[in-house]
Amino acid sequence: MTEKIKRKGYRSKGIRTRLSKKETLKNKIRRQKKAEKNGTYEADSEERFPFHEDDLKYKHIEIKKKPITNAVIFFIMDVSGSMTKQKKFLARSFFFLLYQFIRYRYNTLETVFISHTTDAKEVSEDDFFQKSSSGGTFISAGLDKALEIVNERFNQSTWNIYTFHCSDGENWPQDNDKAYESMKKIIDLSQLASYIQIKAKQEKIWGEEMAKLFESLSSDSFKVINLTEKKDVWPEFSKLFGGKYEL
Repeated sequence: MTEKIKRKGYRSKGIRTRLSKKETLKNKIRRQKKAEKNGTYEADSEERFPFHEDDLKYKHIEIKKKPITNAVIFFIMDVSGSMTKQKKFLARSFFFLLYQFIRYRYNTLETVFISHTTDAKEVSEDDFFQKSSSGGTFISAGLDKALEIVNERFNQSTWNIYTFHCSDGENWPQDNDKAYESMKKIIDLSQLASYIQIKAKQEKIWGEEMAKLFESLSSDSFKVINLTEKKDVWPEFSKLFGGKYEL
């Protein structure tokens, strides 16, 4: 919700900071002319015609609360060599549901696609899902890029922010602490954030799985999602929104 201030006429009582000098002066002039007409005040008199309390007019304002109707969705994906076409298909299926669900709740909806390995960049939707890459992974790279774009383009007072990060769970160990801190910042500014981990059954991950690392941050506004096959997409989507949605 945001507050909108609307002018709503004038009042004879109010606080000094809302005094309307223009309306007050107009009231004084009207009263002076009436006094001249009645003969109780001479226009050429050297006597000052003072302001009276009845002349005072104060601006009246009304504060209304209204919902913010702008939203931006950040889709962040690890595109290192281990993110196969099948994993990207699961990610796209999950992201499609998210996009359709959120876009019906807002008048204006923007999408930002971020691909990353150890570096991150904003890309088109086609490049996000179709272009392959290789190399290692810094989870923090994608998160930090999202934070950078929020600061540049999406003021938190006028935009609701949703952030979803998809990876297969592997990260260079030296980046884990930084990724954890960056995710905390993302959660603080997002209406809803989620880390989506996609990995095949029995797939081994060297080091610490990011899903396990981020689990301690779980709350109503941050969920950790695990996908291994297509049938997981809907149940995990439902989990993201509190288990309220059933087939």
